Amino acid sequence: MIIEAADFEHSSSSRPVFLLGDLNSRVEEDAYKTISARMYDLRKTSTATYGHVNTFTGFDGRKGDLSRIDHIFGSHGRGWTGGVYAVEENRFEDERWLSDHRLVIADVVLGRDLKPEK
Repeated sequence: MIIEAADFEHSSSSRPVFLLGDLNSRVEEDAYKTISARMYDLRKTSTATYGHVNTFTGFDGRKGDLSRIDHIFGSHGRGWTGGVYAVEENRFEDERWLSDHRLVIADVVLGRDLKPEK
C-alpha cells in the first residue's frame, strides 16, 4: 500500500522522496524487501553510521527482543545523497526508558545533481 500511495515508478516529480518510521519489519522479511527493492536503505547508502544497529529494544532490553524494525528509505534517482545515519540511545543515566524503540536519524544532502551511493 505504501509503494502504491507513493507511486515511485510513475512519479513525474524529480524531487526525492523519503519514507521513515516503525515499519515492524526486519530486513529479512517481505515488507522490508518490497520497499528496499524500490528505495535505498539509508543505513546502506550513508557516508557514515554510528550508534546501534538494532532499533527495537522492548522496555527491559532483553537480547531476544532486539531487532532492526525502524527504517529510513530514500527514493531511487537523483536529488539527494546520504550523509550520517545514526541509531541513538533510548535509556540514559537516570535508567528510565524513553521508548521501546531507539531514535533513528539520517542526515541527507539535497541537490539536483546528487545521487545516492549504493
